[in-house]
Amino acid sequence: MQKSYYIALLILFVLSTPQATAQTGTCEQATAEAFIDIGNVRARVFNQGALFWRGSPHFYQVPKDGNSNALFAANIWVSGLVDNDMRVAASSFGPWEFWPGPIDDAGNPPSDCTPYDQIWEINRNDLNDLFQFGTISENLKNWPWQLGAPIIDGDGIPDNYNLEGGDLPELLGH
Repeated sequence: MQKSYYIALLILFVLSTPQATAQTGTCEQATAEAFIDIGNVRARVFNQGALFWRGSPHFYQVPKDGNSNALFAANIWVSGLVDNDMRVAASSFGPWEFWPGPIDDAGNPPSDCTPYDQIWEINRNDLNDLFQFGTISENLKNWPWQLGAPIIDGDGIPDNYNLEGGDLPELLGH
């Protein structure tokens, strides 16, 4: 009697355990990181779902020139309903849920994620240098519009990114 009880519990546990549907393929875990340095905040961010910490040191300073870190770590959590089925990608202190690069309709990443293992950053100075001096920064030139990064269509031709024609990355805020 007791043996069948434990077997029933084991079967129930296995059947109720959520299964991951997306595959990581041959993609290595993302390694890109950058610092947010805006307003009075300086923070370390990564492109695999972690914020402020992925091993020492953790870094989230407010005020940015202060001696203490206001937060130790945080993570990106994304959820939504698909046909009334809750889908969640979340992690806390690893293993991380996110890999760099686009996914196909089945949720699978490209065979090689290396070209996407980076963080693109533009700011008002990039645009000022373009307008005043014609200088195009690498991040401005390589803005990942084809991956969904927002752009302003300045040349009237949809589905392209042409700086010389007037297209620009959409920069929100100052």
